[in-house]
Amino acid sequence: MIKKLRHLWQEHRLLLLGFVFVSLFTVMFLIRTIVDTVYFQNNRDREIEPWMPIGYIAKTYDVPPEVLLQSAGISLDNAIRLRIQRVADETGIPYAQLVRQLMDAIDQHRAMAPQP
Repeated sequence: MIKKLRHLWQEHRLLLLGFVFVSLFTVMFLIRTIVDTVYFQNNRDREIEPWMPIGYIAKTYDVPPEVLLQSAGISLDNAIRLRIQRVADETGIPYAQLVRQLMDAIDQHRAMAPQP
């Protein structure tokens, strides 16, 4: 085994380094996917809080972010990453009203979505 690795290192260094890099990259994304899946299954339908970005809320409630952006009348390009409190401040919509709009949009989307 050591002889084979030594041979690969001496004769095909770039290929071996590329393989190791791609393998580590793949493992990193696998771990991230598993962690995200477990986290969002355990935090499903979590109450909306001021620190949450629109994208996080969309994942938590399993709705497309566009549904939430449209319901709040938000046209900001980077609004998916903005905290909900900041979105409320920038749009002039009171925070409580914005949360109600988002929850109404979530309920509407779920009512229209086909049930498995």
